[in-house]
Amino acid sequence: KIPSINAQCPSGSVALLHNSECVTNVQCQNQAPGYICYNGVCCSDGTDTISTVPYNGYCTMNNQCRVEHTQCLNNHCVCDNEYAYSGQACVPVIKNCASNEVNVRGSCYRKVSYGFQCEHTEQCTYEGGICNDGLCRCANGFLFDNTKCLPQVTTATCRQSNAKVEITNGVVKNCYNEPCAVGYFCEFNANFNNGQYICCGSDANDIYATCRQSNAKVEITNGVVKNCYNEPCAVGYFCEFNANFNNGQYICCGSDANDIYGIIRMLPGTDKPLECSTANSCTYVNTPNCVMSPRYGYKVCCSTMIC
Repeated sequence: KIPSINAQCPSGSVALLHNSECVTNVQCQNQAPGYICYNGVCCSDGTDTISTVPYNGYCTMNNQCRVEHTQCLNNHCVCDNEYAYSGQACVPVIKNCASNEVNVRGSCYRKVSYGFQCEHTEQCTYEGGICNDGLCRCANGFLFDNTKCLPQVTTATCRQSNAKVEITNGVVKNCYNEPCAVGYFCEFNANFNNGQYICCGSDANDIYATCRQSNAKVEITNGVVKNCYNEPCAVGYFCEFNANFNNGQYICCGSDANDIYGIIRMLPGTDKPLECSTANSCTYVNTPNCVMSPRYGYKVCCSTMIC
């Protein structure tokens, strides 16, 4: 029995019946578009066999490969990069990420908090976080409370258009039962919740920026709270995000480096420190210590041991 000419073509491909012998692909394509030269025979390139070629089967294009996450590489259907064949499917190659990272489709990405840069939502470590425009944020209709995203209550409104409603743990505060916070005043809203007393005004933190650490202070430059998203903090200060101030802003918190230095005895009428030589050479009540000053490069009379 003479074998069928189709047997010379790869599985799922059909031979060109007339004048099908060839040496190059061009010979086949001149006779019929979509045919290639295979084993000296013009065979269909598989456009009629989309998603029919099994793993490791012969192919000429990616869409012929039947198994998900495969590609046509060197005329064989194989797994995409970062995928491995399990015998039935191409599955992601699992990577062991560091404790401060998260695995996203086989790659490790840094875990981040609200307001920091991201590529995937899985990087946002707080409840309800999403990666939007390259930053971890809350979805529309939600607000960040420094730990998670909470539904934004918009049904209660104040008489003054520029005032806002005080929200506590996601609930409109009822000032009939408890006092309003500093900056808020109690008023009756007949439309909200079938009539309720609500707190209206502005959060004190909206006006005055505060730091997470109670003993830290905010860096002020020319009377304005410094935005460390745009410029670096001074020595002694560190950048942190304040969700309440200015509708959310990065601020510098810490202490001025000058606060850790003592007072230096200056030469009268100048801005030059008085130089000393020995431990007992400073005879002044307020600056009795003769210490080396890293800032000036020589010993000075200082009120403390650091100048």
